[in-house]
Amino acid sequence: MKLQRLGIRFLSVLFPNWVARYAFHYITHPQKKFVRKEEATFLNSAKQQAYPFKGKNVQTYTWEGKGPGVLCVHGWEGHSGNFKAIITALQQQGLRVHAFDAPAHGASSANTTNLFEISSLVAEMLLHFKTPYIISHSFGGVATCHALAQNPSIAIKKYLLFTVPDKFTERIDYVFELLGAKAKSKRILIDTIESTLNVSIEEMEVSRYVSKINVDKALILHDVSDRVIPIAQAERVVAQWPKAELEKISGTGHFKVLLNPEVIAKGIAFLGGEE
Repeated sequence: MKLQRLGIRFLSVLFPNWVARYAFHYITHPQKKFVRKEEATFLNSAKQQAYPFKGKNVQTYTWEGKGPGVLCVHGWEGHSGNFKAIITALQQQGLRVHAFDAPAHGASSANTTNLFEISSLVAEMLLHFKTPYIISHSFGGVATCHALAQNPSIAIKKYLLFTVPDKFTERIDYVFELLGAKAKSKRILIDTIESTLNVSIEEMEVSRYVSKINVDKALILHDVSDRVIPIAQAERVVAQWPKAELEKISGTGHFKVLLNPEVIAKGIAFLGGEE
């Protein structure tokens, strides 16, 4: 990776347009992460169904229960198996749980996607499964908050977020730091995104979306030492979201937050508490 970063840094000086195209490909073509054996076994315990969406097949999962329904929305380059621990705990509480693999993720088809496609899918899943509760991880929170902002008629009673990003510009900064590219290529990338997707990058902020969403109560669980999404991003989001609380945790990082028994217990307590 170090040699790759050096190479991209060099190329971004001589060929900034090429590097911008490479970066655009990078942020719209997620790598399908390995599904561990225990995750695959767990997913096989669910009722699985392929859901047609914009010419693609989206893999959905349902664990039946008599309690309120919950929709789980995974993060970028994640999959539904990431929620194994929390879904197991929800099953023990008798809740009905739904999850899906986003396009180009997990067992779903395609090799390219973007925030707006996943956001549209989240809205469709909420209308399809009619769940009053939502759980998201990382980028899943961006797609979900955008979906709810675009569809204020969708009412959610409780929303549990395991970490949450804020500004999309920070995602771009993270990618360029990872790749080691220069600023000129970044500007070209932003122009490409805005012209291709017909959006304003500056307006792509979760802290903007949450002011428009119809959620009764939300809880953000975010590790103070998260290296992927710094805690400051969650702090900005909650500052603009009166119905949300931020509980700072430690010792889990960005990914293990979904596996920590104490953190999961906090989430279950929130979902199972008084309305």
